Amino acid sequence: MEVNLQNVSRATKQRAKKAAVNGERCLIENCSAQRGVRLGHVLNRDLAIVEDLMYTLEWRWAMSKGTLNLDTSRNVFHIGEILYNMFRVGKWLLVPEESIVAQYLTDDRCVALKRPEFPSIEDAVFRYTFIPVYDMENVYITRQRDGIDPPSKDVLDTYFYPFDTFPQIVSHVHPRFAILHCGYMLSSTLALPKGAYDSVMARVPYMEDIMTLHTQWTNRQLPYYHKNDPTFILPSSFDDESFSDYPASDGDSVATPPRRLREVSNTRRMETLASSFDDNPAHQRPRTKPHGKAKAREDNPIRMHVEQANEQSQKRRRPGGQQDGAPPSTRQRLEQHDSELDSDYSLSDSPEWTRDKIATWIDSASSSAPATNAETGHQD
Repeated sequence: MEVNLQNVSRATKQRAKKAAVNGERCLIENCSAQRGVRLGHVLNRDLAIVEDLMYTLEWRWAMSKGTLNLDTSRNVFHIGEILYNMFRVGKWLLVPEESIVAQYLTDDRCVALKRPEFPSIEDAVFRYTFIPVYDMENVYITRQRDGIDPPSKDVLDTYFYPFDTFPQIVSHVHPRFAILHCGYMLSSTLALPKGAYDSVMARVPYMEDIMTLHTQWTNRQLPYYHKNDPTFILPSSFDDESFSDYPASDGDSVATPPRRLREVSNTRRMETLASSFDDNPAHQRPRTKPHGKAKAREDNPIRMHVEQANEQSQKRRRPGGQQDGAPPSTRQRLEQHDSELDSDYSLSDSPEWTRDKIATWIDSASSSAPATNAETGHQD
């Protein structure tokens, strides 16, 4: 299933490059961008169409409604294509430090902090641990110790499963997105190979805290008073429901626009596609599709949330794309007019239609003809 979100803007790529510790180099391998490095998202950007989830996260994270942008530089990182495909299906995780995770929980670590107490953790960089989850036994990772190109063999280190000697990763990525990614990838235990979940829990004892945060952050049951909170509900001009169907452009903005990503029509997507590509061949080649178990588990359970959101969206729409209660667009009125004409033409072969139509024309001509002299009483 394809989700037609607005394209990742050039400004987003520039912000990510500026925020990253090692520029456009791979976060894991620290290799040059010339080795098939791409821009990836920690929390899948397709979730932007799941409106109730975005609504919930904005409340839980002490944000205003409609302002969570999954293209923020804090949710994107540079990563090799193959490693990113593994990351998207949960074969490995970026796990934040325990001290960071604890800041989002009460002292007993049983409950996530509520909106009024939600901490604002805005460090420039954070530290993460590379944790394999499944199907990584035959994978090895080569990491470049410095950022000097071309590299020499003396600065290349190779790491093997279970990667327990892999160095800590320093990144600008915000822990909130990494926590949610971990939670989504581990929450569907039936989709994980046997023993994978227990192995991660044994290796990361505080993973239970991460799962607690994921469960409570994504809980759609909000307090009854949330709609009356002036820090959450903004004026209607900034409300996400007032957005048009046109993809917004943040140009060369140095700050991420505080607005959600939006779906666009296929036509609009094609119109903006050319401007979204740059001259880097790595961004123009087709993405690698996962195979085997990875294909079956792709974006699971994220894919489930996205599909459900699409189904709900379709139920809210009338045939032809008109939303309930919305006035018909110009295009829809023209299509209706053409349809009515087609209906008339389809009847033109009928004798009854021909006879009635001729009679109508005669009556119309008679009523509009000028009166004769006899009728008016005038003479030449």
